[in-house]
Amino acid sequence: MMAVRCMPRRVVVTGLGAMSPLGAGTDSLWEGLLAGRCGIRPLTGAEFAEHPVRIAGTVPVDLAGLLPPPRARRMNRGALLAVTAAREAWRDAGFCAGGTRDSGLDPDRVGVSVGTIIGGAGVLVEGARRLRDRGARAVPPLTAPMTVPSQAASQISLDL
Repeated sequence: MMAVRCMPRRVVVTGLGAMSPLGAGTDSLWEGLLAGRCGIRPLTGAEFAEHPVRIAGTVPVDLAGLLPPPRARRMNRGALLAVTAAREAWRDAGFCAGGTRDSGLDPDRVGVSVGTIIGGAGVLVEGARRLRDRGARAVPPLTAPMTVPSQAASQISLDL
């Protein structure tokens, strides 16, 4: 994740943030890369027992501590990680933690762009399982919004 300042006819990268299989934050990422560590590891959770491939590069963090629970419950895993990386990039760029207004920026001149091809696939799968096993009333109302690819960018925008 990068924080950028838009200047006439150019964009300047001013801050970095990362959530990677090598750890939380750019320091963990750089240290891991320089040490030659690999972030690919076995998937040990019971939810992976039936999968034919059980190795992946997952971010080794406890999601529960990233954001306050009321905010976190409205986001899929990818959006939680994206907001955390964006906050790091924002701070690294020297901006105030409170976002654009607290940093003296015009929110209309700040944008968020996140590239992804899928939203919260795990949320979608869990919603389908609940629908099949327990019926429509068992599917949380935020299931659909948590599956859209734009959720990470939306949540970063709301946060900062």
